[in-house]
Amino acid sequence: METEKPNEKGEPCPKQAIYIVVEDGRIQAVYANCPLAQIDVEILDLDDAKVSDDAILESMRRSIAEAKNRCTKIY
Repeated sequence: METEKPNEKGEPCPKQAIYIVVEDGRIQAVYANCPLAQIDVEILDLDDAKVSDDAILESMRRSIAEAKNRCTKIY
């Protein structure tokens, strides 16, 4: 994963913050402060799963359902 060092001249980021930059309908960049930089991120790509094996698609749908039930939707 490619990361950049924070701007040391600017104000420190607030705790528990994630910033997602979207332009032209696509995510261009994601920034997180240091404590969040250590979290695991899993991309649940239904587009890819739809052109894969049925078992992969079902596994993806189960993962999405689990995330929906256990996590807070932030977008």
